[in-house]
Amino acid sequence: MSAANNNLQREERLLMLHAIHRHLSEELLDEYVRRTLPSEDAIAFVEEHLLVCERCRQIVRETDDLVTVLRNAFAAAAC
Repeated sequence: MSAANNNLQREERLLMLHAIHRHLSEELLDEYVRRTLPSEDAIAFVEEHLLVCERCRQIVRETDDLVTVLRNAFAAAAC
């Protein structure tokens, strides 16, 4: 399959995702942030959704910030 064809298919998927847009669950977004999704397909699905959904991108940013704060707190407590 050519690169142009792959790009077209990706754009079609994004348009379809946008047309049937629903927010992803916070649980799924949490798994994405913690890098515990079960497959590359699941990761790709979430990443494609994040391209078109500001609300879900915001949840990912907030969750990522929280995870970073917690990791830093645990690291500081371990010293």
